Amino acid sequence: ADAEVTPALATTGRGDARFVENPGWLLPEPVARQVIIAKTDATGRFQLKDLPADATCELSVAKSGSASLSTLDWSSYRMGRLRYTPLQSDVKITLPREAVIQAVVVEKTTGARVPGVDVVLFQGHRRAWRQRPIRSGPDGSLALSGLAPGKYSLELVAGEQGTAVWVAEPVSIELTAGQVRADV
Repeated sequence: ADAEVTPALATTGRGDARFVENPGWLLPEPVARQVIIAKTDATGRFQLKDLPADATCELSVAKSGSASLSTLDWSSYRMGRLRYTPLQSDVKITLPREAVIQAVVVEKTTGARVPGVDVVLFQGHRRAWRQRPIRSGPDGSLALSGLAPGKYSLELVAGEQGTAVWVAEPVSIELTAGQVRADV
């Protein structure tokens, strides 16, 4: 109950190879989160009422204390029909308990904590779903929550000119459901 469900990506149109020539309607997840949000009821059911009847979509699901998930798999997406429809009732998505990364950015030679450094979380070669760069706080600490089990890489963000103020090797992290990694 009370999970938020939004389209991660939604389309309308022909949904076939001609889709690119006649795109119809395409709504990326950041926009969809602002206009189309459904909450699950006590039984976990939801309905995306504001999508057009001919729409297809992939879903994003988030709930406090649970991992945030998306059904969108960019590696298999081909600008065609997506898996889910607005009135589909057989959708089942199980959210595992969230994993959390608690990290501290430090200067390698002195161990001094470094505030104001932007880092980003990657899962494989792609930025982890719904993760935007996060800045280390005044004490150099940062936290990333709502993560699903899996293998991640925490990396520094390049500066505006494409170069980072700080340089570091990516930090590999493997998470299990409900795990809090505070040794990063």
